Amino acid sequence: MDIKVLSENDIGKEETLRLNALQRQLRGDGFRNLTLLEWKKMADQLGLEMIAGFERGEIIGMSILRWHDLPGGRTATLEDVVVDLAHRGKGYGELLVKEIIKMARKTKVDFLDLTSHPSREAANKLYQKLGWEKRNTNLYRFKINR
Repeated sequence: MDIKVLSENDIGKEETLRLNALQRQLRGDGFRNLTLLEWKKMADQLGLEMIAGFERGEIIGMSILRWHDLPGGRTATLEDVVVDLAHRGKGYGELLVKEIIKMARKTKVDFLDLTSHPSREAANKLYQKLGWEKRNTNLYRFKINR
């Protein structure tokens, strides 16, 4: 698998279809497909890297790395790690996460966070295998548009 950071110039119609398909696999059928322009805008956003894994020129996995400079130091969050259903179990998720860890080190972050739903058993096992530690915290969400 080839892994690269996507720029807005890397995203065309085919990439938009693949990224939307991956997000649907991650988020379910309720996911609203993003437009080509929305994906391009995201790829160009400061403090955010869209990372894609390619097999034979086709996007088969993706993740998002975003970092923040805060009073407590530079932190980063790993978001939306997903590998296409047809390619799971081949080690691609591990390659993607390892590459993201390398990228986070280069940006000199103090730590890298992620959340993973307990039902994603394979993903949770992978993170623990790679040295991620479970945090003792409560995660809260406030819905703005109720």
